[in-house]
Amino acid sequence: MQYDRYLRKSLIDIFYSPETTLDQVSAGQAVYFGDFSNSRYEATIHTNPDRVRVVMTSEGMVLDQKVRVTKAVLLSEGSSVLEVAYRLENLPIDRPVLFATEFNFAGLPANADDRFFETLEGTNLGHLGTQLNLESSSGLAVIDSWLGLRVQMLFSRPTNLWTFPVASVSQSEGGFELVHQSVAVQPHWWVTPDATGRWSIVMRFVAETKASSHHEPARELATADL
Repeated sequence: MQYDRYLRKSLIDIFYSPETTLDQVSAGQAVYFGDFSNSRYEATIHTNPDRVRVVMTSEGMVLDQKVRVTKAVLLSEGSSVLEVAYRLENLPIDRPVLFATEFNFAGLPANADDRFFETLEGTNLGHLGTQLNLESSSGLAVIDSWLGLRVQMLFSRPTNLWTFPVASVSQSEGGFELVHQSVAVQPHWWVTPDATGRWSIVMRFVAETKASSHHEPARELATADL
């Protein structure tokens, strides 16, 4: 049993030590650079009649540099697509850094054959309690056939992915037991910035249900709109 160092929410930003592995991350033993996972972000809200965009910014030390993280979340009226754009600034240009952002999907059980991960091409990757270590992926889908739910994650550049279940410890009449809480998905990248120390990524989360009469097709992603 270990204590989490941050709340298991979504859009949790992390800079890891270069030697970090999936086993270390899932066991809570990874080494962090800076503390963006618990940092306060300054937020501004931009509204239009048919959409809302929230832009969040924070700064913190990564190794010996003060890095700036800006992330924007866009949701349009009547759309089942959530767009997330990241821009990192003042990155070290002499070495890559390992950057991740964590998303947690609650209410989706693990160890059930009809709840599973799937590639964009439709290949089943295992139930939602599976630890996945995927490299250079363009996307991933989380499926709950019982609810008729499919959440598709799309990335504008090749993305590495870690997935693992999150459980809490509960005491019952039979003793201590693990209670499944969420499915953690961590897209992560070896970030190599441009000559100005900048790097960006765009992600789209497309939610579909069997009952929905409108399904938005996957499309090629552009550069970050921040």
